[in-house]
Amino acid sequence: MRIGRKQLMLDGAGRRLLQAERREALLLEDLEEDLEFAEDWACSAPAPARKQPEPERP
Repeated sequence: MRIGRKQLMLDGAGRRLLQAERREALLLEDLEEDLEFAEDWACSAPAPARKQPEPERP
């Protein structure tokens, strides 16, 4: 069965859109992993030192 040129163009456009969606999904997955790592790292860092009060002047 012969496929028309219009149908071939539509099929190609559909594949390009799906590829873009897959790439975006993979990038978002990597970004989420990086964000989770950053959150874990930020929470496990030592607490910031407290400022010691300045001595009162007479």
